[in-house]
Amino acid sequence: MIPRLNLGCGFNYLEDYWNIDIDDKQFKIDQKIDLEMATLPYKDNSIEIIRACHILEHINNFIPLMKEIWRVLKIGGVLYIRVPNASCRAAYADPTHVRFFVPESFHLWTDNRPGGADTGNIGHLFELGWIELLVHDRGKYDLGNIGSWFTEIECELIKQDRVKNEKK
Repeated sequence: MIPRLNLGCGFNYLEDYWNIDIDDKQFKIDQKIDLEMATLPYKDNSIEIIRACHILEHINNFIPLMKEIWRVLKIGGVLYIRVPNASCRAAYADPTHVRFFVPESFHLWTDNRPGGADTGNIGHLFELGWIELLVHDRGKYDLGNIGSWFTEIECELIKQDRVKNEKK
């Protein structure tokens, strides 16, 4: 049984997690999985916690991956996310980043999204546990301000116990 996943672990191998990455040559991992395929080889409702730290900004196939994460999480399971804030320069400086996030990006996965249509049929999958902006103060780079070199968004999404009717 694999109760906790560390998606796109890179150099951040965690002993109490099943560590997944596409690169098994550069990083120590437990399983090689291409997250762009949006297929996780686990049973429905089988995972308690999923960590996605500095990986979602690299994923083109984001909505299908998030739906797959929802599928494998247990009811009440937690998705812990950390991504660069779109207001920081580091979000754009990395040429491997394919998407950008603002705090409101994660409200769209909940019933409490800030207006607009639920075009991806995703606004019911999670409840927002908490969200926080992390600013850094590293001398000439960050200055402790949002929008300086590196500001992160950290949040927790909790899997909901209901499924919205799919459009037919």
